[in-house]
Amino acid sequence: MRRVIDNSVVFKWFAEETDSDRAKKYLEDFVAGKDKILIPTLLFYEFGQACRNGALPSQAISRIMELMQKLPFQIEDVGFTSFRKIYQIASEYDLSFYDASYVTLMQKHDCELVTADKKLYNKLKTKLKRTTLLQAV
Repeated sequence: MRRVIDNSVVFKWFAEETDSDRAKKYLEDFVAGKDKILIPTLLFYEFGQACRNGALPSQAISRIMELMQKLPFQIEDVGFTSFRKIYQIASEYDLSFYDASYVTLMQKHDCELVTADKKLYNKLKTKLKRTTLLQAV
């Protein structure tokens, strides 16, 4: 199965937070070849910013970045070529441009979007049924 995973889930792979165990299950399935993870290039910027904000110990960041580079993500740049679509989705669902990028990718590949962001999930759940909240609903 192909899934778009946003930064709120990926970050839980490396930080012990609520529902980190559920997030790590997606990683395990991905590494085992059961699933494919599709991400926008934007994820690396969001993840890097979270690291800069001190959410992870600085001594671990280099190792984490090295691991992230080795994972066989399907990475797609949804920026310039999808600008209008991202803008439309951001306006329609009242989302940040960042979140709308993940939704654009989900729609383009007709797959599931997994997020741990309750606010994002609540904005999408009634109209975009293939949006999954990491925690049990």
